[in-house]
Amino acid sequence: MTATIDVEAKPGGFRSDQQVIQQAEAVAAELRATALERDRDPSLAADASRAIAQSGLLALAVPAKYGGPGLSRATVVEVFRIIAAADAAVAASLVSHFVLVDAVVRLGHEDLRGRVLPEVLDGVRLGGTCGHKPPLGSVVLAADHALVSADGYHGNGALAADWIGAVVEDDSGRVTIGIVPNNAPGLSITTEPWSFGQRAGTVAPVTLNRVKLPLSHVIPEWRSLDGPTVRGSFDQLLHTAIDIGTARGALDGAREFIQRTIAATHGGGEASGADEVSIAEQVGDLASDIFVAEAALRDTARRLDAALAEGLTDRSTAELSIDVAALKSHASKTVIRTTNEILELAGIEGTITEHRLDRFWRNARTHTLHDPVRWKYRHIGRFVLNETPPPKSSLI
Repeated sequence: MTATIDVEAKPGGFRSDQQVIQQAEAVAAELRATALERDRDPSLAADASRAIAQSGLLALAVPAKYGGPGLSRATVVEVFRIIAAADAAVAASLVSHFVLVDAVVRLGHEDLRGRVLPEVLDGVRLGGTCGHKPPLGSVVLAADHALVSADGYHGNGALAADWIGAVVEDDSGRVTIGIVPNNAPGLSITTEPWSFGQRAGTVAPVTLNRVKLPLSHVIPEWRSLDGPTVRGSFDQLLHTAIDIGTARGALDGAREFIQRTIAATHGGGEASGADEVSIAEQVGDLASDIFVAEAALRDTARRLDAALAEGLTDRSTAELSIDVAALKSHASKTVIRTTNEILELAGIEGTITEHRLDRFWRNARTHTLHDPVRWKYRHIGRFVLNETPPPKSSLI
């Protein structure tokens, strides 16, 4: 697959939010056409990842001061929703790229920024190891180098990444990220499928055995907790966009299936499932829920941009974190409900392997386990009752 809209000079050459959205929709159309093949054969996922990089969309992670297009974060969130509606597994594999580039920009050494960011503008991809589940790996700092070790993390996007972000702990137990080239001695990536979902997501276990890095390639991510930040809110909005996009993609897939199949109601006389009243009612209910979630996603993303423009405060970032947590919780329920009910609407024929309608549920169920919704409800409740600010975390 290839991108169908040109950008100026190189992938960072977008001039407007509208051009980005048009590019995302063009890429999504190609992803949608090949989604079934990738779910059957995950080895094809790397081609999709390369095409997205060539389309210029990954350059959206780079701010204008470093040569990026300098467009809104709301546009990035919308791109994730569009891509997820076409192929949720591919969209999920892109999260680490944006999170890691953001870490390089915010806290990376000048030498690291000077090396990695121009490469990202040229289509280079970053992928990460999962740093949310203990035990984390470790980094040992010496006078002129660092040694990074980690065992079998699930690397989001690792199979298609040029740089791997290893989330580890320093000797004081503080979260640190090592930015590792994908050909570094001591780095190994397992290519066998690791999950029943996101099979086309280029996710794979990553092991690092005392990988030697320049000190400039070590990011003190623990400093993200200093002062007001939207780090967690932006991360969670990307995940929310994936859930909402997945729900939309599932409903679209079910609609196409229903339109070409016979109605499930025995003796009803309908020509196809699309003519059955009870199916229309259930689809209308699902569509309404998704529409509301999409509107809330766009509004929340715009408010994140507004908070950045106005200047962050502890209060504004706490409120934003709570709003995003509430939206993510709603999106999780919406996508699970939608992907469950489309199978009910499709009937027994919908379980036939060749249709692969189950891929929507598998992708949704896997992605919604990224972090526990129950944890969000706890902090939402505490904020509503006592105005207790939530913890600064990428999980809320």
